[in-house]
Amino acid sequence: MRTHLLNAKLLNLQILNTSLRFAATDRSKVEYTLKMLKEDLQKQQDEEAKKLKLVHVTNNHITKPTIVEKVVREMKHYYHGFRLLALETKLSTKYMWRVLRGDTLSRRERQQLVRSM
Repeated sequence: MRTHLLNAKLLNLQILNTSLRFAATDRSKVEYTLKMLKEDLQKQQDEEAKKLKLVHVTNNHITKPTIVEKVVREMKHYYHGFRLLALETKLSTKYMWRVLRGDTLSRRERQQLVRSM
């Protein structure tokens, strides 16, 4: 009976030792990877902190555009819009003449004609 208990204890110790050995190597790989990821994250955070230190903001408040700037911006907007409308109208008249002469239009030409008329 004593030998039976000793064999059982030895068997348990062997299983325990082998499982611990394999678990330790698996854990070490995971820990190694985790450690590398943490170091990379730390490096990235340090670089971002350095970049933020280099950027020095003198004024934190945002200045509103003046009335003149608003008017100029709106006039540019209307200018570009009317210019685009004029170009599309010019093309559409060419397409209309082609249709009146009996020519056919492509799908895109037809869509542009419908959009501008």
